[in-house]
Amino acid sequence: MRILFTVFCLALTLLSLGQDKKETHGKTHAHILNMGFDKWYEFYTKKEGETTHGMSQACYIYARSLKWRNQGLEAKANPHLRQQVKELRSHFSKLGESAVTLFSTLSGGGTMWLLTYATDAMDQEKTLYALLNGKVKPAKARVVSDVTKEIDSLSKAIATAPESTWREPSSKANANRQLKIVQVAWQDILAIAKKLDRKKSDHVLAYCATVLQASVQDVR
Repeated sequence: MRILFTVFCLALTLLSLGQDKKETHGKTHAHILNMGFDKWYEFYTKKEGETTHGMSQACYIYARSLKWRNQGLEAKANPHLRQQVKELRSHFSKLGESAVTLFSTLSGGGTMWLLTYATDAMDQEKTLYALLNGKVKPAKARVVSDVTKEIDSLSKAIATAPESTWREPSSKANANRQLKIVQVAWQDILAIAKKLDRKKSDHVLAYCATVLQASVQDVR
């Protein structure tokens, strides 16, 4: 679990830095986005290997390019929308990272969870792109309970997990702290979603429900 956390922190650091063309094998953000994820993933993993590290890094780099595109749109957006996107990015990060950390703990850990962290990073930026009027398909209609029921399931999974689940540093107390982060982040996200039009709020709720549902299934 400690190795997973260390690698994850390194990935987050890389995600926040400017572009390194050596890391991307000469591709710029624009090149990567023009390739689309599938072609970029194939290109990158052929260079770096289709290992857990190689696959997750391909996703993190793509997420960084998505963020670059979004930041260009944010600069042109009205101040109110720009602030909403800024706040949602922070809340998404807290909800997603804490939720995946919990799922990893409850399932016994393993480096494959790095892929879940990485795909979540992409999903966050894709959702923000939709809010910035990017060209995306409408999200499926969502209701608040689509998210709350998944959080309730996660809470129940923590409460009923066998004692063998809780090995340092993954104590039950720490799991409950992570759950609290998820719950608070969700309330912060919901407060913003209520101010969005239905199409945009559906994208926000879809992100939250998806990151929770996809991984909760692995620990039910």
